[in-house]
Amino acid sequence: MKKTKIFLQFYLSLFFSLLLIFCCFSCSKQKVTPGDLVLLNGKIFTADENHPAAEALAINGNKITAVFVTGTDFGMQTGAFISNKVYRDLYMPFHKIVNDWIHKNTNWKSFIHSCGSVWALINDFIEAGFDILNPVQCSAAGMEPVNLKKKFGDRISFWGGAIDTQKTLPFGTPDEVRREVIERIKIFGPGGGFIFNAIHNIQARTPVENLIALFDTFNKYRNYPL
Repeated sequence: MKKTKIFLQFYLSLFFSLLLIFCCFSCSKQKVTPGDLVLLNGKIFTADENHPAAEALAINGNKITAVFVTGTDFGMQTGAFISNKVYRDLYMPFHKIVNDWIHKNTNWKSFIHSCGSVWALINDFIEAGFDILNPVQCSAAGMEPVNLKKKFGDRISFWGGAIDTQKTLPFGTPDEVRREVIERIKIFGPGGGFIFNAIHNIQARTPVENLIALFDTFNKYRNYPL
């Protein structure tokens, strides 16, 4: 049963990732040359100059900054769902093929979303070719902001981590929100590689005063030098 669930997760992730990339490609007008890799009906293939879909599937990297490759959650509150070996055997081959293709053929950045405690897997994410990690759930075990920035900050960008949406934002005071926002900017911001974003979606019944504190504090401290 566990194996069935893992394989189902993998194929769903693969399907939606390829579908997203296909949609991005389909509106491009840049010419493809023979030997380029292109995507058609969810399959990556080598372009042939006679292929009728080759030009329609070509890339225009100037229109895209980052591409969402996978949203599979590999972490839970207390640790990773899977071992490094399972990730490397089951997911990394596909992730690396897609990311290598992106980096070879475009100027896009490759984006992985994974909630939870993924500290143990971040090196593998980087090796698989991801440029951006989201949502950076600092409230999960082992995801301390200082350690994340120190160990991985020169190799991957953090999209998220700016405010805890489990505790601080919905249940804290405006002053607690301000302190956390300032702290996270000072930790993740130096040297770049930080996209300010709440750890997850803002939940219902979050106090309006806390939202005002969040955005006002960000606007005040967002500019370099930090």
